[in-house]
Amino acid sequence: MASETLEENKQEEEAPVGGREEEEKAKAEGVEERAEKGEKENLEVLEKEENDELEDGKGQEEKKKVEEAEGEEVKQEAKGKKAGKQGARKKKEPGESKKSKQDSAAEKPGEEESEKKEKESVTPASERPTRERKIVERYSAPEPGRSSAAKPLSIEKGSGTQLKDIPNVAFKLSKRKPDDNLQMLHTILFGKKAKVHNLKRNIGQFSGYVWADNEEKQKAKVREKLDKCVKEKLIDFCDVLNIPINKAAVRKEEITVKILEFLESPHTTTDVLLADKEQVACSLTICMH
Repeated sequence: MASETLEENKQEEEAPVGGREEEEKAKAEGVEERAEKGEKENLEVLEKEENDELEDGKGQEEKKKVEEAEGEEVKQEAKGKKAGKQGARKKKEPGESKKSKQDSAAEKPGEEESEKKEKESVTPASERPTRERKIVERYSAPEPGRSSAAKPLSIEKGSGTQLKDIPNVAFKLSKRKPDDNLQMLHTILFGKKAKVHNLKRNIGQFSGYVWADNEEKQKAKVREKLDKCVKEKLIDFCDVLNIPINKAAVRKEEITVKILEFLESPHTTTDVLLADKEQVACSLTICMH
């Protein structure tokens, strides 16, 4: 009896063990089946999404094509309406079209003539006359004293001798070339500058100041002009006018007084003729040779 009970207990213990293994296998197989089903479902979802996207793209392209076709139909309808309106206008205005044809026919011969004239008038580029270029004259400011020099100088007869009749002054002027000092001397004598070719001739015709109403005022103007000159220039005036001075010891004020006195009444200041001196010097040099 005891052995039978032990075997029954063993059978009972072995029976649940085998059932558990089968349950675990069944569970594992169920999990695998579920995993496979899940993967299949995911693949199906992805395929649906791709199909949906493709269908959407095709739908948009078809929509664009439809819209373009509709736009072209609208344009054609508008063109047809315009053509119908123009045809109606032409039907309404038959007289005007005839007139326009007649006018165009009348204008054609005139246009042909004008075209012929234009063709005849057109010349090749090489034979076309060129426009003459005007020479640009540039403005130049007049030099001081030019306007006064243009007018003829009226030289009045003074109380002294003309400088050209004083032998030594005439000799000095003949040897002298026109320069700034002679131009300044001319301004002191006549109150204005002169042209170069008239400079020495005008100075030679001077015979003394002819004072107007206010003598002192005019003397003061001449003295002022002399005072503005440097001493070397005043000495040069004395040399031209043959006024004897001591160049080393004389003062500027003394030279101014002497020149003014001489110009009031020019006269011969020395008896020695410079022309004779030059001739003597020339003869001596010839004899020496």
